[in-house]
Amino acid sequence: MKKNNSGITLVSLVITVIVLLILSSIAVYSGVSTIRSARLTRFTTELKMMQQKVNELYDSYINNKSVTVNGTEYVGTDIQNIGEDPEGLFNSNRLEEVFSAEGSGITDRTGYMYYSLETMQGLGMQDMEYEFFVNVATRSVVSIEGFNDYGTRYYTLEQVPNGVYNVEYNKVDGDLNFDTTAEVVNGSGKIHIINISYDNYINKWQVRYRLKAEEGQTENTWYTTEEFTGTEYTIDVPIENLLKDYEIQIIHGDEIISNIQVAYVLHVGDYINYDPQTGATQTSYTSTTDKSGYTTDQVFNLSSYEYGWRVLGVDENAGEILLVSEEFIGPDSGGREENGRTYYNLRGQAGYVNGKSELDTISKLYGQGKGVSRARSITVDDINKITGYDPTNTGSGSAYGAGNINEYGNEVTYTKSSGSGYIQYRGSNGLSGTTTYTRFIYYDEGSGEWKALESGESVTLDSRAYYYYPNTLTTNSRGTTVGIEINSTEYEMLFINSINSTIGCRYWLAFPYTYTYSGDVRFGLHNVTDGRVYVSNLCNSDEVIYGGYSGVRPVVSLNSNINISGGDGNSPDTAYQIQ
Repeated sequence: MKKNNSGITLVSLVITVIVLLILSSIAVYSGVSTIRSARLTRFTTELKMMQQKVNELYDSYINNKSVTVNGTEYVGTDIQNIGEDPEGLFNSNRLEEVFSAEGSGITDRTGYMYYSLETMQGLGMQDMEYEFFVNVATRSVVSIEGFNDYGTRYYTLEQVPNGVYNVEYNKVDGDLNFDTTAEVVNGSGKIHIINISYDNYINKWQVRYRLKAEEGQTENTWYTTEEFTGTEYTIDVPIENLLKDYEIQIIHGDEIISNIQVAYVLHVGDYINYDPQTGATQTSYTSTTDKSGYTTDQVFNLSSYEYGWRVLGVDENAGEILLVSEEFIGPDSGGREENGRTYYNLRGQAGYVNGKSELDTISKLYGQGKGVSRARSITVDDINKITGYDPTNTGSGSAYGAGNINEYGNEVTYTKSSGSGYIQYRGSNGLSGTTTYTRFIYYDEGSGEWKALESGESVTLDSRAYYYYPNTLTTNSRGTTVGIEINSTEYEMLFINSINSTIGCRYWLAFPYTYTYSGDVRFGLHNVTDGRVYVSNLCNSDEVIYGGYSGVRPVVSLNSNINISGGDGNSPDTAYQIQ
């Protein structure tokens, strides 16, 4: 008998059914997973949309702007009242479930309003599926239903894996840090606040800043910028404040406040990479004997100067930054040599009359480089601006030399007696007397000539000479510091020889003076010597000739549209770059 193998056995049937059930369960699981993923994406998207809208409402809330919702206008703090009070609309158990450590993580529901679909439509948000509890003042958004993801229910963006949270509610702890950099762009200062970082979830900030008060002054007013997002912000600094320190804070509301940082664009003494030889067409200058009054011609060569340039100050009127040579400059030939240095000499009547113009002309030799608009010699006014010295008020309202014939600003009239021929004097401060001199020579600026008083003639001269130490602002180097500290950058730059500090810094200040005495009058130029602003007499009214020697320190003005960045300005090797 033949065996029949064409039928389906029971075992095969069972196996087939099992395989079909497995494939069916896989398909169902995959479909459920896809649906769940889509629902989570929708939930997360609506939370983000609601968060963005609340951020916009918060902006109007703090800036007293208006928002209209379904025909009702809300202004400023009233925006907190948009929506409905959830306390009367929801079961207390439901509210306690949402506002709990196990629910949203937010345990204080004070200030939260119910945003229904109708309310959200009034805010321009269409086709929303979820409803929310919202606190505008803290920019907090909480889903009412939440989203159940495999046994874990999410109510806020913070709880969603890889979520982005941007509100504060009770998250006010954490470190708030930032850095600052600065540059000069088109002649104006810019302080860049960068790398703003906070341990928690805020990314909207404001910058508070003010000029740092100088010692003895009251604190300046804080200025607060508009709100911004991100990690960077720039403060524009006007030319008159370019060399002043700013105090800066980053804030968010009244609770999140960083520590104060001090920032600045430039400081007096900072190094700038100015090169006077770049583009120069004149390479030397000779100060002849008829100009200087000295016995030899004195030659300056541009290529001989190999030191740096430092920030001296700003010219607010011209909108220009001022640089001064790091080291004083002497002639390459013809000058006076002493202690290994060569100095520029001025002497007698010619030195007095031409001294300022010669110093300025020599300085112009070093003002031909890239980025410079003009050059001149340093003056006593440049020094006084840094030290704070005022010869008209050296303390308690008194002028330099108060009560003496050489009092600063004292206008002294000298008269040659028609009888005895002696020179008599009378000052505007009331002092008067008669000298034993019978000859009186003075420089008449109107005619440009030296003249001698004749019998019965008079001339009035204004006393303009003074000297002082920069730390005490008096004629004594010892005492309480009221000017600049001896260990300060300013003192080091202006009063210490950078090549050899044992020699001392000695250079001319292009500021001629008359120094009135009870007998004669001295004519000369100020200079810096022996750690002080001093005087160098070149001749007197009795025709006595003096000689003076000092270095030259050019001052160059950078163009008002100059760009400076890079480096830190602390040394020649890290000098700021002129772009």
